[in-house]
Amino acid sequence: MNVYIDYDGDGHGTGAPFQACALMPGSSYLANDCDDKNPAIVPGAMECSGTSYVLCGSDGQWSAPASCSLQMTCHTQPNATGVCW
Repeated sequence: MNVYIDYDGDGHGTGAPFQACALMPGSSYLANDCDDKNPAIVPGAMECSGTSYVLCGSDGQWSAPASCSLQMTCHTQPNATGVCW
């Protein structure tokens, strides 16, 4: 089976697949991690950039920048994810 390196242990891997007989520690069946150095950044996570943000997609790619709703600002959280408020 194909597995992927999961450096941050969040269950989402990255990089080229490699063959393994079973899932090993530090590996994942999923290849959709946008940031494999931060376990909080998984598909659906938001990352701020000023008043705009990007979302980690289910394919492990960042979305095009978008803006928070009217009169809201993107705030970076301690784990580096973002939230609009």
